[in-house]
Amino acid sequence: MAYEKKSIRTIIDDANSRRVYLPAIQRKYVWGDAQITRLMDSIMLGYPIGTFLFWRVKKTIVNQKEYSMYELIKDYHERDAYKNPAAPQPFPVGSGDETICAVLDGQQRLTSLYIALQGSMSRKLPNKRWKNDDAFPKKELYFDLHSEKTGEADISYEFKFLTAEEAAKNKDDKLWYFVKDILKYSAEDLLTEVIIPNGWATDKVATKNISLLHTRLVTDEIINYFEVVDDSIDSVLDIFVRVNSGGTVLSKSDLLFSTIVSYWDKARDEIDKLLSEINKKGEGFKFSNDFIMRT
Repeated sequence: MAYEKKSIRTIIDDANSRRVYLPAIQRKYVWGDAQITRLMDSIMLGYPIGTFLFWRVKKTIVNQKEYSMYELIKDYHERDAYKNPAAPQPFPVGSGDETICAVLDGQQRLTSLYIALQGSMSRKLPNKRWKNDDAFPKKELYFDLHSEKTGEADISYEFKFLTAEEAAKNKDDKLWYFVKDILKYSAEDLLTEVIIPNGWATDKVATKNISLLHTRLVTDEIINYFEVVDDSIDSVLDIFVRVNSGGTVLSKSDLLFSTIVSYWDKARDEIDKLLSEINKKGEGFKFSNDFIMRT
């Protein structure tokens, strides 16, 4: 089977419609804000963002074999919501042919796009205590419509996670646009519902950038993917290990974790529970999956 393509808005719609999940063998989400904004810059520049590998499996098989699946993180919170929510168990099935798409390769990129285009990011501010709720302001992705591509800068198009208050200031001739709004519009409506109402018709840079943003996220089929159709978790684990032997190589403890959860469906939840308990001791620790696997 050849690689297939779809737009970023289409894959986001798939996630919103509960058609995309993560299998338990996947590691946790680890990308930082700079990686997300660099990904968005690459998309705007028309650079390839890598291929994706999906596992197409029937809901009835997932239920029958009790495979653990997880939803994509939408509103990331560094203290309270850094783990993937569990998918329904069992999956509600309308017909025996209903399938889900489990992400085998590309979960960091796909989760980043989902957070950027549908959710929010709440990371702890420096010099604030972890127990302080105000230390985790909710920020969403904005795009400076006055960004201009140059050959000198490392980043051509500036994206940034901001609070609504920060975005409203528009300092230094920056014009921050709330990125997730772009998915609402068709190409035909962009001029009459976005550009003209905001007074950007005479702002050539802003008009060019908002049009390019829409093209990249809504029109262009940027997501290149290959689908694996297999009922066996053993076969899928083998594919997962082979795929992750290149690029950002998984550590031995990551691979051990993936192997364990493929045979013990509650392993991920139990390990997360243990980590949560020991990391809350005293002033708090930052033990990870790696520590548990090595122990």
